[in-house]
Amino acid sequence: MKPEITQFVKAGKRLHEAEGYLDFGLGQQALDCLEGLHTPEPLAPAVAMLRSKALWMEKRYGEAVDLLKTAADDFPTPLKQNAWLAVSYYYRQAGDTTSAVQNLARARGAKLPHPHRRSES
Repeated sequence: MKPEITQFVKAGKRLHEAEGYLDFGLGQQALDCLEGLHTPEPLAPAVAMLRSKALWMEKRYGEAVDLLKTAADDFPTPLKQNAWLAVSYYYRQAGDTTSAVQNLARARGAKLPHPHRRSES
């Protein structure tokens, strides 16, 4: 197999494994599974989204939202809306209604200023 195909196959298997951990609510195991994964560029946003979900499960909310915003920026247009919807959901769960509504509008196609990413504290 060509090296780039092999890289896609390996990344796909790790993504599938990480999704399995997430299905069972095992966020840290999913993070461990994705650690050090060399991700082919088209898969990078999907990996970031899975990592974000795992971080959320581990109650690392700020990191989860920041990573999901990055993924949302990187997804192609049809998938971008789903990622912004997930950002909105995260904010709603965190009790930040204003940010939830803004990101819901972004998910629905509103042209809003680019969201500021939170800095690590």
